[in-house]
Amino acid sequence: MKKGRIFPVLFLLILLLVSGCSGSGENKTFRINQVAIHAAVRPDGSMQVKELYDYTFHGSFNGTTRSINSDITGFKAYLISKNGDFFQPDESNLLKTSLEDHTYKIYTRSVNETKKILYVYTVKNVVSKSRDAAFINYSFFDHDNRTDLQHLSIHYQFPGTLNNQVNAYLYDYSGQAVLTKQQNYYAYTINRLPAGESTETHFLLPSAYFPQKSTDHDIDRYMALKKNEDAFQQRLVHRKGYVAAAKRLLNDLTWILFLVSAVWLLIRRLRRPAGPSDIDLHFLEKMDPLYAHYLDHRLRFSNDAIIAGLLSLVRKNIADMAVVPIHEKYKKDKDFPEKTIRFTRKQQTVKLTKAENYLINWLFTSKYDGKAGFTLDQIYGPTGKEKKSGKVLAIYQKKAERFKSKLTVWKDLLKKEAPFSRDLFQPKVKFFPLIALIFTGGIFVFANCLWRIDATQSKTVTGLNMVLAGLLIAAFVIYFISPRWKAGFYVFFAAAFFELMSLHDPDLKVAASLFILAASILFGFFPSKKWRPDKAAERRMLKKWKEDISRPHTEPSVTQAQLDHLFALSVSLNVGQSFICGYKNLMKPSMTAPWMEQADVTAASFYPSCFLYYFAATDSAASGDTGSGTSFGGGPSSGGGGAGAF
Repeated sequence: MKKGRIFPVLFLLILLLVSGCSGSGENKTFRINQVAIHAAVRPDGSMQVKELYDYTFHGSFNGTTRSINSDITGFKAYLISKNGDFFQPDESNLLKTSLEDHTYKIYTRSVNETKKILYVYTVKNVVSKSRDAAFINYSFFDHDNRTDLQHLSIHYQFPGTLNNQVNAYLYDYSGQAVLTKQQNYYAYTINRLPAGESTETHFLLPSAYFPQKSTDHDIDRYMALKKNEDAFQQRLVHRKGYVAAAKRLLNDLTWILFLVSAVWLLIRRLRRPAGPSDIDLHFLEKMDPLYAHYLDHRLRFSNDAIIAGLLSLVRKNIADMAVVPIHEKYKKDKDFPEKTIRFTRKQQTVKLTKAENYLINWLFTSKYDGKAGFTLDQIYGPTGKEKKSGKVLAIYQKKAERFKSKLTVWKDLLKKEAPFSRDLFQPKVKFFPLIALIFTGGIFVFANCLWRIDATQSKTVTGLNMVLAGLLIAAFVIYFISPRWKAGFYVFFAAAFFELMSLHDPDLKVAASLFILAASILFGFFPSKKWRPDKAAERRMLKKWKEDISRPHTEPSVTQAQLDHLFALSVSLNVGQSFICGYKNLMKPSMTAPWMEQADVTAASFYPSCFLYYFAATDSAASGDTGSGTSFGGGPSSGGGGAGAF
């Protein structure tokens, strides 16, 4: 099947699968019409809770659910009859329940009907008491609630009459909830609490209301708590206007950033150096194969670098190369060439680098006419027949692992050599750390301003800031260790993006997300390292030559010796066969490079799939195990949870 047809077919299959699944599933829904909660806070600091739910079921359900993120005891569920006392249940209507991960399942079979269900439980130690103050921070529902709750009312009852020193603070970001004070209770009401929204409410009372509760903090806290709560309520009062202004400002800034990015991109396109009009073959034939490989792979050494390294030894007159018969076991395997290449060590005339010395000591372990050498088939992978034997395959696997280990050591030695120093190709951009600090520092301040405008609670902001500060420090540490690696800064941007999802206003979330996206795009245009013009020109010439190499060439000025070097260069870049197609009219038997007489065989001998490192990569990919995900649990929360059905 052609590649162009695969994606439409896959799309249709997925569409059919989804439609089939949705068609086969039972269409059932439920609705919570009303929730009435009576919460009586006792003198010992516990809270007795009764929750009455009015459910309407469409379809068949096995029961309901209630998640409670608090330390509770005595959870019971009752089915309430139409004529019964809603908050005085009959024990004969007690329902079966089970608990799993803070979620209670209440078993009551329901089919196309309306039911009233009562939950009764006690929350332990809901009060935090100091010498002069008692503080309650509780939410019956929070982000864990996945169901819209209609006509929700909560009565908070306290021991004794509520005087002027009793204060209540409603943390409502929707502006729809109402909290009213009565003689001995507070009443919370809202017509509709959307899924994921919170009913968080704080209460501040004199400690005398809870004589049976032990003191948690042996200090006076009443005035400090009142000051903090009053200040936060003022932020909530002005929040709507601040959020609207912030959204307008963010939208304007986002458009400006996108516009600057577009203009910058256009300028870069216009100022981009043009590719070389002509390919200087005389320049290319003098280029070392290993240097060309490094340049072509954007300043890194791939596993194929070993091919370039061997050809570099030949180019430097350190080794000879010749076409020889391949090992018998490979002759009948169509995946391997008909012949192979033998390298032999020449009489030492130049001083070897550490990498060259390591490569020779590693591979040149055989003797040919008294000279150290080896043949490429010594580092080939298994034949098709050998792959069928598990025992033989295991031997090759161990051999491949040793080969890969030595290859890594050799590549590490190359990176330390002066000709391959990255600073020779891509010097650091001096002002980049300042740019990074301005962008990341600006995002840090920007996020904190938005959290304050949106009235995000201080404890949440502190936790979010700790994450951002840690990632920011890590990004700069990584940059100074490896200046070309900017990924740490993008991790910071991504973290800021996801942390701003904690904002309560949906439109503000969207505006903040677009701003972060625009800022990260613009930041991406600032390079941490920049190519030197001469090195960039070499790389462009090399790229153009690779693209042009298979075109028929008839340049009369190219000598046979130059062709020999250019062919070796093409093999090191894995375009040897293309070179043969393009330069076949110019290629003649060579006295200086006899292997040119069988150029197609030579090119095939260096084909990467023949080698052990290719076998090691494909084998590990096939047999590698999959990683397991990691989950992160949160600490205990003050209340919260949700209601549903199953």
